[in-house]
Amino acid sequence: MKTILFAIALPIEFKIIKQYFIENKPINFKVDFVLTWVWNLSTIYNLKDYLDKKQKPDFLVNIWVCWKSNWWNDDLFQVYKIKNLSNFKEAISPVYIDFLELKKIICSEEVLTSNEKMQNYQYVDMESFWFDYVASKEKIPYIIIKKPFDEVWDNSKKLSLKDLENSLKNIDFELLLQKISEYLENNKPILEERELDKFKK
Repeated sequence: MKTILFAIALPIEFKIIKQYFIENKPINFKVDFVLTWVWNLSTIYNLKDYLDKKQKPDFLVNIWVCWKSNWWNDDLFQVYKIKNLSNFKEAISPVYIDFLELKKIICSEEVLTSNEKMQNYQYVDMESFWFDYVASKEKIPYIIIKKPFDEVWDNSKKLSLKDLENSLKNIDFELLLQKISEYLENNKPILEERELDKFKK
């Protein structure tokens, strides 16, 4: 059975997403979760620690909130390009599944409180570049889903957990699983493990 791993930063996000899969248990997938916490080093450590100690999943799903420039909308989107502010490197995230509108994001090690630091990007977070880094190095297909939740301004460090909880309930998990299933079905290894053993004999 294929495994999907949800990598989630905050306990409130973890609670909402896990509760969905408790109530709507997939038939064809095993679903697991890892709480990475906020900040890039936490993301790297906790995700890599999970992958080292447990079996690697067949697909990774990363869902986190992000900040937005004050003139952009609040719709969920799928990340395809990331610019890291600490070293100005860019990462192009492969589009393994076509689930949401594709958008680019800037990744910062600190909470930004001014649009001037965003270099004309519309969205910013603290972890996506490093999630992409770990998933790419481990050669695991993945998707990064972002929910613009608050504007970049003087009070960016404040977060309404209740509003966050309500916003994440709009994710179409059924469609997401369908897209992942189609991808995995269309990208099977040429020889399954049992067939390979038979071939060796």
